[in-house]
Amino acid sequence: MATRADPAAGPPRRALRRPVGVGPSPARLLRALREEEGLVAVAGAWTGGTRPAAAVVAYDPRRVFEDPPALVAALDDLPEVCGVNPDGAVVGAGWLGILGYQLGRYFERLAPPAVEPSGPPGRLAYYDSVLVQDGEGSWWFEAVVGDGGAAGLEARFASARAALARAAGAAGEPGGYAVGEFALEPGRADHARAV
Repeated sequence: MATRADPAAGPPRRALRRPVGVGPSPARLLRALREEEGLVAVAGAWTGGTRPAAAVVAYDPRRVFEDPPALVAALDDLPEVCGVNPDGAVVGAGWLGILGYQLGRYFERLAPPAVEPSGPPGRLAYYDSVLVQDGEGSWWFEAVVGDGGAAGLEARFASARAALARAAGAAGEPGGYAVGEFALEPGRADHARAV
């Protein structure tokens, strides 16, 4: 993973948005990027603004935390960003992850878990660039850049363009899928006792 400047250090960063062009579906892009470190996608028109995003795809996170004290401290570690698009369309960068219920132990007293958790209480990754597909199918490269981060910007932009080109050239759409019934583990009674 490339080393980049600390997001909290230095002067304010600026949000950057560059068009990449109309490209493949998010599913095809994810398939093309499946070997990339920290690949994550969020889909749906949840970003708001006059041009809401249909999908946000990120990979190669700059920092990753699973250790609870570091993870909690990281929640306040965001760079100051200026120059954001006035319509609010820029996602730019930020923390993506999951904060589990057991992470609450670092803020308050909780009952012991009914079932020992199988993974860390949370995972948080900082991405300083993302690919965003708008509602019309166009892809955008978005980043948060500052004095120290501009050197790697062109390489990240080139990587994003190459990934979109690979995805566009891939044969066919990924196969369909179905989601079956979900099972509560632990069951309802164990969950109720735990909380």
